[in-house]
Amino acid sequence: MLRMAVTGALMMAMPAMAEPLGLDEAEAIVARTDRSDRDQAMDEDRKPARALAFMQLEPGDRVLDMFAGGGYYSELIARAVAPEGFVLAHNPASFRMRDRMEEAGAARGYSSGRLPNVAAFYRDFNRLRLAPASLDAVLFHLVYHDLYVTSADYGLPHTQPQDVLAQLNIALRPGGTVTVIDHVGADGDTRQIAYDIHRIAPERVVEDFRKAGFALVARERFHDNSDDEPGINVFDDSVRGETDRFALRFARAGDPNVADIGEENGPASSPDVTDQAHPCGAEKVADLLGRPLRADLRERILARSGAATLRAYEEGAPVTMDYRPDRLNIVTEAGTNDVLELKCG
Repeated sequence: MLRMAVTGALMMAMPAMAEPLGLDEAEAIVARTDRSDRDQAMDEDRKPARALAFMQLEPGDRVLDMFAGGGYYSELIARAVAPEGFVLAHNPASFRMRDRMEEAGAARGYSSGRLPNVAAFYRDFNRLRLAPASLDAVLFHLVYHDLYVTSADYGLPHTQPQDVLAQLNIALRPGGTVTVIDHVGADGDTRQIAYDIHRIAPERVVEDFRKAGFALVARERFHDNSDDEPGINVFDDSVRGETDRFALRFARAGDPNVADIGEENGPASSPDVTDQAHPCGAEKVADLLGRPLRADLRERILARSGAATLRAYEEGAPVTMDYRPDRLNIVTEAGTNDVLELKCG
């Protein structure tokens, strides 16, 4: 993903870049007849073609679908970025134990013939630990407010949204963006409002991202419903499926590849992606996340990453503390051997 304005002789010297996904292309993806009846039944409420077009996806993009649930958007995004792009269908760590999550992944065909470019990725919000410069896009669809929710029943540990956004800032590649679509809420106690009625004030989101080193690059109103009251629970029969919603898209502050739309107070500073990337090339093999680590892939992983050496171990296992910036560490989950983390050291 590289969206830069270029003129004159420089433009002539550069290869043509892919165009972002347009509304017509997004509608064609949504209209595919191999989608499940359940997914199609949700289309009217979610307006997915409009959301996909708003994200400005490109073929080959690496996308994180945050709190993906059963994977409704993960499947659509996978079609949009295929064949070279991939999707991490994220859910909190405790969700791995839910039968319906395993069933949903199997039905969609994650990492198999139906959706080979999607992998389930189970990590708590504050422990994503994504490789620097490894993602082109992130989506929070009706779930950003959940960063403010603490619930043992739903497996959501206490989270500081700023910590999550700081991780995403480092994980974005040049030109990368984060899209938030959520239910419009009122100002007030954000944690209480999110817990009680599943809403959030759009300006709260803008401020969260600004403090984390992002700039606002696009905003729209989805489901513009003047009859919706921001104090009503989104699951109330009077508004369910018809809540007033906002869409916001952010890029790292100062990214020359994405033009912001201006903010009154200006964006906060942002860490330099080039300073975060390391010689082990973890970002080059980011598509391993969520997939089982096969022993026969070692040489291919080394070649793709450019790392001098590779070390794989289960999460929590003892390892030597010597630091080697050109060594790729692959942290796997005990029992499944799924890749949880890629890092240098």
